[in-house]
Amino acid sequence: MLKILGWVLLGFLLFLLFLLLLPVRTRVRFDGVLQVWAGLGPVSVRVFPLKKKPKKEKTQAADHEKKSKKEKTNKPKKKLTLEIICDFIRLGAEALGTLRRQLVIRNLTCHLKIANGDAAATALLYGRVAAAVSALYPVLERNLRIKKTDIAVDADFEGKKNDILADVTLAVCPLRLLLAAVVLLIHFLKVNSKIKEHNQPVKEKGGINHEQH
Repeated sequence: MLKILGWVLLGFLLFLLFLLLLPVRTRVRFDGVLQVWAGLGPVSVRVFPLKKKPKKEKTQAADHEKKSKKEKTNKPKKKLTLEIICDFIRLGAEALGTLRRQLVIRNLTCHLKIANGDAAATALLYGRVAAAVSALYPVLERNLRIKKTDIAVDADFEGKKNDILADVTLAVCPLRLLLAAVVLLIHFLKVNSKIKEHNQPVKEKGGINHEQH
């Protein structure tokens, strides 16, 4: 019996490890309408826009619950020293750096069609947008891991309205992100312990004086 349970537990752990190794993907597309998909491995589901659900009537219990949440007692604020603030800034910068290293942009598509109804104004706006894109893309390429790009800026001298198509797919490995989150959590707990130590009341030195008879 114990041997069977051991094999079942081992199979469950291997399955969990397999899920953690599958990439978590998010795809955002905008072509006049915003659409968002979320997926794990080869499976993806559209999460926005969702189907509209019929609105439910508010009950008295829900109103009472909202009122009780608003009527919270004011808790004393914890004092922060300059050293602790610097620790939090360092922790935030480390978190952003970790996320940047783990995040992969599998696809970056951006098609811009510039049209302003006037040929001269369109040409001027097209030059500004093209210069901005040319300056921005190298910054993204240096700071992010981008596998595939398709960026184009065109001018439509006969059109009257700008047109944009943006399609971005992000991916991250849950296991690597989980390990990075554990490291960041340890750093946060260290900073939080500093705050608790700083806010502890200082004990008075010496004991209580007793009157001599």
